[in-house]
Amino acid sequence: MTTDVVQEPPTLTLKVEQYLHDTADGSVIKVHRVRAPAPSSRQTVVLINAPGMPAEFFSRLFDSLSPDHDVLTWETRGVPNYDLAFDENNISLDVQLGDLLEVLAREQVDRCHLVGWCGGAQLALMLANRDDVTVESMTLLNGMFNLDEELAPRTEFESQLRSLLPGIARSRRYSHIFHNLLFGASASSQQSNDGDKQTKSDVYRIMMDRPPEVLLLSSRSMETVESTYRFARVTNEYFKRDMRSLAAKVRCPTLVLTGDQDREANPDESAHISALLPDSEFQRAPTLNHYSLYTSGAIAETVSSFLARQADRQGARP
Repeated sequence: MTTDVVQEPPTLTLKVEQYLHDTADGSVIKVHRVRAPAPSSRQTVVLINAPGMPAEFFSRLFDSLSPDHDVLTWETRGVPNYDLAFDENNISLDVQLGDLLEVLAREQVDRCHLVGWCGGAQLALMLANRDDVTVESMTLLNGMFNLDEELAPRTEFESQLRSLLPGIARSRRYSHIFHNLLFGASASSQQSNDGDKQTKSDVYRIMMDRPPEVLLLSSRSMETVESTYRFARVTNEYFKRDMRSLAAKVRCPTLVLTGDQDREANPDESAHISALLPDSEFQRAPTLNHYSLYTSGAIAETVSSFLARQADRQGARP
């Protein structure tokens, strides 16, 4: 069973290559990759991030997996890189999956292992249901799957996001109001009602509860009015699809990992998804939280072990 041992968080090292990819529809996304030392035997692991989150959250996974694998990830169109070109009306999950498919084509990857974190688990399930890329295995970390509340009641964090983001996404004017509301500009706060102010109080309290190093990264998507607007536009797309039907059709081996200390995504969601997956291993650790993939080496060790077992299984095939 995975346990959470708090360690000094890493940062992405200089060996991680970065480049900008121009998508077919004119947006620009930032890609991060590491190539394994032995190209003849390497396999590719694709890390699928939560919407709007920096690639630094995958630092430990990069370090753990890169000795034996090519490791690849990208940052969501529009945010956290809010200075790059962004088509705000072209942001559906299908479009975001298309960004990944373009990157895989550019990298000449037609077989890979997937690791999806938080909302990124939704894109992992979508890709695992396609025929144009062979998914060898999948790992779903702290997944947010948009299930019915009867199955898995929403956490306070998710409930507040669902309440807050549609208003922010309406226009940059509303983003300006809510950004100032969250970060304390009294003039704009006066334009908001008591419900808005209570939402601000709840969201701010939840954010401030995070460790400082996590808060620094996770708040980057709301750094400015523009980034807040883009984050709201993109993240709203993750609240539209129930992922159960996709989970039932996945055929690759899957590790579903969650923790009882997760305050962002209800661990019961992961349990329900795992039960639907035909070939699933489920782990629910009592000490893991939503950001343990960054603050602890335990998740990276568990994912590495799972991938090693998949390599053994592939080697045993006739």
